[in-house]
Amino acid sequence: MEKALEINEIRTFIGYFLNVRDLKSCALVNKAWSQSMTPLIWSILHWWDDSEEIISSQAMAKYGHHVRSIFFHHFSKDPSIFSPCTQVRHIYQANSCTDEPFDDLALYLVRNNRTSLKTFYDQGSRRRRLSKEALAAIFECPNLEQLKLGEVEFTAELYSAFVQACTHLRYLFLTGECTVANGGSMLQEQSFPFLEDLSMIGCSAALAQNILVHSPNLKGFLYVEQMAPRTQIKAETILSLRHLDRLLLNFSAEASQNLGAQIISSLPSMKWVHISSFNHPYSCDPLFEPALRRHYTTLQAIVVNDDWTSKQILLVLTSCPTLRAYEGGVLLADEIQQGAPWVCSRLQCLRVRITRVTHPMEGDCRDAVYHQLARLDQLLLLDLSDLRYLQSSVASEPRLSLCLGQGLEILEPLKNLQKIAFEGLRLNLRKEEVEWMIQKWPSLQYMEGDMCEDLKEHIRLMEYCIDLGITSGSLLKESPMQYVDAV
Repeated sequence: MEKALEINEIRTFIGYFLNVRDLKSCALVNKAWSQSMTPLIWSILHWWDDSEEIISSQAMAKYGHHVRSIFFHHFSKDPSIFSPCTQVRHIYQANSCTDEPFDDLALYLVRNNRTSLKTFYDQGSRRRRLSKEALAAIFECPNLEQLKLGEVEFTAELYSAFVQACTHLRYLFLTGECTVANGGSMLQEQSFPFLEDLSMIGCSAALAQNILVHSPNLKGFLYVEQMAPRTQIKAETILSLRHLDRLLLNFSAEASQNLGAQIISSLPSMKWVHISSFNHPYSCDPLFEPALRRHYTTLQAIVVNDDWTSKQILLVLTSCPTLRAYEGGVLLADEIQQGAPWVCSRLQCLRVRITRVTHPMEGDCRDAVYHQLARLDQLLLLDLSDLRYLQSSVASEPRLSLCLGQGLEILEPLKNLQKIAFEGLRLNLRKEEVEWMIQKWPSLQYMEGDMCEDLKEHIRLMEYCIDLGITSGSLLKESPMQYVDAV
């Protein structure tokens, strides 16, 4: 074993399974380990508002060529600091900086990494749209596979460049009010042969329709109408997409109430599904649940409305053996205790509110919830947040306290857990609980939510976590779709 660890390739392979904190520890072993771990430490760069003070230009010059992914939580005023980063493959902009100027930085990075860039994610906003020059530069990247844009107003010239880029795109996300000039009359009949996933939120229906009918290999489709759409995407277009196995639809009240059930019934095999309406909960549609049950043996991810009842959710969790991700609704602790064991042993992402947990002195019901969660030993993300109480003065029902002596220790089997969120739970964690989580869950990287109702104590615990390499941020808002095999 000792001789094996002398081989750089083996050390690097081991490094792929370690978090940043452990990579830094390994880099301190000796010079050989440092040479193996340093590229991995620098491969993902998170840029915060104080990064220019912490990361010197000398460090960037020395290690910048190792950077493969950049997450911008704050934009640098000096794009030239990234000049050594010439092999960047993925650029992401976090939700926290949607209104900051991004044009110069985006243009600089894209031009500096034109041939290596594979992913570009821009959240965008009405106050900050990418310029036509920056968009044109992005569309010219020959190896671009994933593209996410905020609000875009396509001119004829810009749309032509966009169409050219789409000939090799696999994933396209248009998440703002993307419109086309002249009411869509300039739209071209252009094939999108490699496009597998299409997400459109508030986009022009004409644009969505045009891309849909020319994407023969589309497998995933997310579409959210504007609240007051002028035109609607044609239902028959969606019904004709026979290769779909991942679907998210959010329609306005004008859309057919039974359309969700029609679509799900027409598709041979679903892996990911989320269908809802602004004014009509599909969980109340008598045709929806029978249509969904046809896919219980193949479903890997499902997102439901908050109006789903605890019994409906438990039916999914006890009937879908291939489920990898579940999000939405409210589970009642007493119904978990009385219900059948969950069969989704491969679950990696769970986002659900759990309420009606009995008082700590009556712990049978509470412990039953913990024991059920503990069986999900493949979990990577556990989000128990209850955001209703962040903006409500209504007294909340009893919830999980995540405290030692009150059931937390039962969750020790969650060795793979990387991210945990508990916003709105009004916890009062102590340092002992935080230490226990970090020790018992060795893969833990992110925690989100107030650890303590006392602000000073919460800040003290957060600083303690940061010192140990545990961070908090918008990465917890990732889509359950990433847990589907095909993605």
